[in-house]
Amino acid sequence: MQIERSNTCNNSPKNRFVEEFTLAIFQEKLENFKEQHTEQWFEIVGQVSTELADQITEIQRIKIISSISHGKFGACTGVLSAKQQTYSFVVHYEFVSTTKKVVDHAKLFLIEEKDN
Repeated sequence: MQIERSNTCNNSPKNRFVEEFTLAIFQEKLENFKEQHTEQWFEIVGQVSTELADQITEIQRIKIISSISHGKFGACTGVLSAKQQTYSFVVHYEFVSTTKKVVDHAKLFLIEEKDN
């Protein structure tokens, strides 16, 4: 898998965490983040078909455009490519507090890009 990181996370440890956590979601490596999320923390917004879910598990490239955090909130935007298709995404995070890097809730917004 090819990963292209943003330049937006270098100034803040919490921004860096948002980017790393987002990559862990797509790489299915959340075991490294067991202590950084509550039990019922993840939600996918919109309808995700089984076909789309299968494609997402075969990601070839992830490009992080930006990651940002402020107070209890954070977000990561980017593009991923899988099986000849491209998807834009944003993951919106809400943390348990302004100081802790523990995700209370995350919403993944995923949009399939169509060729014109």
